[in-house]
Amino acid sequence: MKQVTKEQVLDAAGTSKDARRALEKLFPEAFERKIQVGEIYGWGTSNDNRGSGMVMQNPEEICFIFINFHTGEIYDKRVPIDSTMSDLNERLKNLPSGKLHNCYEGKIDGPYKLSSWTTKPRSKAW
Repeated sequence: MKQVTKEQVLDAAGTSKDARRALEKLFPEAFERKIQVGEIYGWGTSNDNRGSGMVMQNPEEICFIFINFHTGEIYDKRVPIDSTMSDLNERLKNLPSGKLHNCYEGKIDGPYKLSSWTTKPRSKAW
């Protein structure tokens, strides 16, 4: 049996809802969306021992950078623009021990996005 390509899986998934559901179970990686600028991914279990990183555009190359969300420290400066969350997780697994502050256990969650920064209008003082 020959291996199917991602494009073949997605084409077959377009034939019906039942086919899509079945193929999503068989080939979940084919349905993963690409990471996007501004997305935040986290790792670790508790608020005290949790890390997070943000996807940014690399100004020097056609790729993304993945930085520490709080400090701006660069974790990875050459993340391909067609990467998925699984791809990003695999790249983080290859970083040196301690780079992700010892709370990374091989799995990221997310993506999270910052909501717009707005303030509620103040009520009038009586």
